[in-house]
Amino acid sequence: MKLFITLVFIFSYFHTQGWTSLSEEGFFYQGDPARPVKHAGAILLKQYPHDAPDGVGEQLCMLVVFDKNLHHWTVPAGGVDAALDYVKQGDKKLFSPLKTVRREVLEETAGALYLREKYLESCPTLYSSKFHDLLAVTRDDSLSCAALSACTKRASENVDLSKCWRESKGANVVPVSELLRVGGIMQAHFRAGGDIKNLPSEIVSPNVSRIFKNPLVHLKTRLGQKVEFCAYYMGAIADALDDFNVLLTQNVQGLIFQESHDQIFQEEDRPEQDMHFDPAAYLELHQDVRNEFSKGDPPLKDVLARALHHYETLGKRENRSYRMSFLQEPLKMDPSTTSRPLVYMALNPDLQKHFENLSFSDALEKAKRALQGVRSSRRTQPLYCIVKPP
Repeated sequence: MKLFITLVFIFSYFHTQGWTSLSEEGFFYQGDPARPVKHAGAILLKQYPHDAPDGVGEQLCMLVVFDKNLHHWTVPAGGVDAALDYVKQGDKKLFSPLKTVRREVLEETAGALYLREKYLESCPTLYSSKFHDLLAVTRDDSLSCAALSACTKRASENVDLSKCWRESKGANVVPVSELLRVGGIMQAHFRAGGDIKNLPSEIVSPNVSRIFKNPLVHLKTRLGQKVEFCAYYMGAIADALDDFNVLLTQNVQGLIFQESHDQIFQEEDRPEQDMHFDPAAYLELHQDVRNEFSKGDPPLKDVLARALHHYETLGKRENRSYRMSFLQEPLKMDPSTTSRPLVYMALNPDLQKHFENLSFSDALEKAKRALQGVRSSRRTQPLYCIVKPP
């Protein structure tokens, strides 16, 4: 990942000392129990130059990602998690909304963006008392929407990754002027006693999100495409719209974000993507393990269980590879895989369950026969980007 330019917040109006305060009691904005935080994330701003290749011209925009599970566009944000978003101080477990922001941005951008903690501590923030949402505001004009979109699309199709790393599929940009337009309508609606469930028809979509059935609002992207956006996060921006307007005014005056030589994003301590252990791949990759645990031709499930135990007790310390990485697009049959049924079972884990009660040799034979008759609907060929323990 290329280096990114840090844009540092320096204007006293939005001085954020304390927004990252820690608490034993829960997640709070500036440590104040009267301002709980239920969701946190980031508004990622990017200033397009007048000679931008897309021909639209100079414009300040917000990057958004597409949530493939909920089927709408959103900011990279999500719920606080007491099991993940905390720091230890001695025997104390202190909850941190900053940790939520970093984690959610990392996950929703498929591991592409990891906000530097010291940078994030200095960022201006928007807090919505109506929705209990906290959004850190960042700006990086060198951030590529196309590159981020490609990254999330690749990750979304990679079943090697845990679900939280592949929720987003695609990125886009929405002009800040559009946020202000829709946010202004929502702000007036809320001040008149309206609710998120009865938004004005001029902005609300007739559709709702998948799973949670939450309302959606229409936004127009930089290229004029009408998209459906999470009404709750748009509502949080609307609820904090006055603060957002002041922040934007200071941005125009050059008083908030200035260039520095540090990085907003970092590689050195970025968490590894969670890759699942695959016992069939482990057996294929390590002949000594395969030979030892297949003695006497036990059931396949026993061999797979022993492979997992070997990895956890010895293989991890020995830095043994444990997973095959592969392209997700349908691949043509590779003749070299026809004699390697374990590769086939590694790429199609449902077969491991299907053949688990057969003896090891019978399971391999069944997989081999299935492989010889398979068509492109099954994965057949790995790319040997072997995954080792972190």
